[in-house]
Amino acid sequence: DRTEADLATFVEPIDEATAVWFGGGQQSRLAETYVGTATEQAVLELFRRGGVVGGTSAGAAIQSRVMIQSGSPIPVIATGLDLFGGAIVDQHFLRRNRFNRLLHAVRSHPDRTGVGIAESTAVVHRQGKCEVLGNSFVTVIVAQDGPASLSVETFRSGQRFSIGK
Repeated sequence: DRTEADLATFVEPIDEATAVWFGGGQQSRLAETYVGTATEQAVLELFRRGGVVGGTSAGAAIQSRVMIQSGSPIPVIATGLDLFGGAIVDQHFLRRNRFNRLLHAVRSHPDRTGVGIAESTAVVHRQGKCEVLGNSFVTVIVAQDGPASLSVETFRSGQRFSIGK
């Protein structure tokens, strides 16, 4: 809970860690627990110093500041962690048919790049450079000249893309 997430004894292991993993569940619960706490600051610092921050399902969605909390096809937007700067991350992209949801999120936030991650697939992100790993693909949606003109590309394992203009 938020109280525990602000305790020095809870944060201390993160200060020593080289990696943090966020499990699945509900990204709204993860956000309610960690956003704006000492734990969030410790995780951001771990990432800045070169540590690895990963997650699956909700643990992936929580990593972008503009976070899709729920809703389909119209997304409910909330605040997540600011680990994947400039992005909006959506997970279970293929199995749950979330293309329109991410498209709507990018149209509403044209300064962000939509990153739809399929099952059994991951994105490794470092300073705006991304590499896809896994068995499926990642869909990237970028507003070209505002929300009316969008570019959509897919990337398979081993392929790379950039976030940001």
